[in-house]
Amino acid sequence: MTSSFLGGMTPDAFLSEYWQKKPLLVRQAVPGFISPVSPDAFLDLATRPDAATRLIVEEGGAYPWELMEGPFDPDELDPVPGDVWSMLIQEMDRMDPAVHALWKHVSFLPNWRLDDIMVSLASPGGGVGAHIDNYDVFLLQGHGRRRWQIGLSPVDEEVLIPDLDVSILADFTADAEWVLEPGDMLYLPPRFAHYGVALDTCMTFSFGCRAPSAVELTGALLEQAMTGLDPDRRYGDPDLKAATVPGVLDDAPLAFARGLLAEVAAEADRTLGMVLTEPRRYAELDAGPELTPDELQARLAGGERLHGLAPYQVLHRLAPGGDVLRLFVRGECLELDASFEPFARALCSVEGAGAEDVQDDPVLLDLLVELVAEHLLLLR
Repeated sequence: MTSSFLGGMTPDAFLSEYWQKKPLLVRQAVPGFISPVSPDAFLDLATRPDAATRLIVEEGGAYPWELMEGPFDPDELDPVPGDVWSMLIQEMDRMDPAVHALWKHVSFLPNWRLDDIMVSLASPGGGVGAHIDNYDVFLLQGHGRRRWQIGLSPVDEEVLIPDLDVSILADFTADAEWVLEPGDMLYLPPRFAHYGVALDTCMTFSFGCRAPSAVELTGALLEQAMTGLDPDRRYGDPDLKAATVPGVLDDAPLAFARGLLAEVAAEADRTLGMVLTEPRRYAELDAGPELTPDELQARLAGGERLHGLAPYQVLHRLAPGGDVLRLFVRGECLELDASFEPFARALCSVEGAGAEDVQDDPVLLDLLVELVAEHLLLLR
């Protein structure tokens, strides 16, 4: 099926021709798009204590490109300090259901590859400077106009302007330039330089993807695996023979080390699911509503649905053998009967799981009320 978001291409065609290869500009990727968040509502969200907010004041601050970290008190933003500025809120999809619903436009991507929808609000002339990202990003214009200048080749090694609060390329040269209006979308693969400047009061929705580095992923896997190791387990050699060449590293300790790594590898699917669903920013959240199973079912019957806080924070996989379903929720691994797999698929969709997806099973219902109470799942 073709997608207006992808300029009339099928997802397979986009992935084959553009994904991680070259930029794509799509006019009216979301025809008639109206930002689900107004500039005033955005500034209100920036004062929430759980908002991951940054304010970059290019001109009119204490010094050029001053970076301020939120959240902010309302009086700090009335008016927004500085003459030329850009404010960014990460994880707006967690904070606003209408923003969360925008994930439907990239539902052809695996959930674990999705990070968050960041929204920026900028004054005329505002931006964050020329920069690169180490991940794929879809830039959907939501309000006002923004001029984008981009490079058409990936940057191998960036040179930054020194002594700034933000990372800005020192040697950016634009190969292409476009002005985006509401509903237009620009896709950029990793490490393609780009520079966006608001032409008027402007809001942009950035669909950020995840690309764990080898160091990050290996470290997280080993750290998670170590939590399951017996701290008293040590190398032993009761059948040790007298050494003829004491300085030689023999096979025994190597076999022990390889055996430990093999044990880690055997649990890689379980460990990886826990690692990939760990929250990337805010681990501590307010408690959710405490419900009985009957109350949960009533709210689902009334039209509410169950969601993860972010697409990557709820994943599922059948364990080896196929009779156990592993449901990964915010860094935890929950093992359920494989018959719950259809529910897990619905839960991990953009729409979430509704009454029609939740089996009338006491084990599942008890688990769900617990996850909602712990704010590991959202009910909305």
